Amino acid sequence: MTIYTVDKAYVGFEALYRMTVNETYFVIREKATMKYEVVDTNININDLVGIVGDNVIRLADYVSKYPIDFRLVELYDVENEYVITFLTKTDIRELLGVPAHSHKIKTSMNLN
Repeated sequence: MTIYTVDKAYVGFEALYRMTVNETYFVIREKATMKYEVVDTNININDLVGIVGDNVIRLADYVSKYPIDFRLVELYDVENEYVITFLTKTDIRELLGVPAHSHKIKTSMNLN
């Protein structure tokens, strides 16, 4: 399994789409100027690990370069007192081998 982490200064949606098609994973920081709509809200909010938002989004500007939905996760950084927003191509259930239809996933340090 390959997971790429990409700085928010580089958000090449065509490259991210190729990664998606090639079944690799990525985590990137949200670019402030990115426009999107929220199409679904996940229930993975967990204050113990700092997850304060978890949504499925669709790009408004770059849909031709990345025609599928992203997952947008917001984490609260207690030490620096701000929210960090990440994008990924997939639901965490796929990474953990949990069936996509399963809603019974714990979003804490113990993922059993």
